[in-house]
Amino acid sequence: MLLDQKAISGVGNIYANEALWLAKVHPEAKASSLSDSRIRSLYEAVLKVLGDGLRLGGATIADDKYRNLYGERGHYEQAVRVYQRKGQPCPRCGTKIEYLKVGQRGTYICPKKQVLS
Repeated sequence: MLLDQKAISGVGNIYANEALWLAKVHPEAKASSLSDSRIRSLYEAVLKVLGDGLRLGGATIADDKYRNLYGERGHYEQAVRVYQRKGQPCPRCGTKIEYLKVGQRGTYICPKKQVLS
C-alpha cells in the first residue's frame, strides 16, 4: 500500500523500506490487519523518513541521476537503516538484514523485529 501512489504520494521503495522498519511492520502485512496504534506508528514513521529525505536532499543511490535543481546529490542514502543493507546488522537489534521480493519490488527487513503475524 505504501508504494501505491494513489494512496500515498511520494513514498518510494527506499522510504517505504525505512518507514516499515522504523514502525516494525512486515512489508507483507495486510493494512486491514494492523491495529490503530500500529497504523499510527507507521504514519509517524512515513512522516519521519520523508522529512529526513527532504532535509538530506533525497537519495542518490544507484545510477547517480537523482540530483536537486543545483545538480547536487542527495544524502539520504547515508541515513538508511535497512535499504540495500542485506547481511548487515540491524541498527536496532543486530540481527542480519534480509532481502525479500514483495510483489515486483525488492524490500529489506529485520526478520526479528518485522514479523508477519
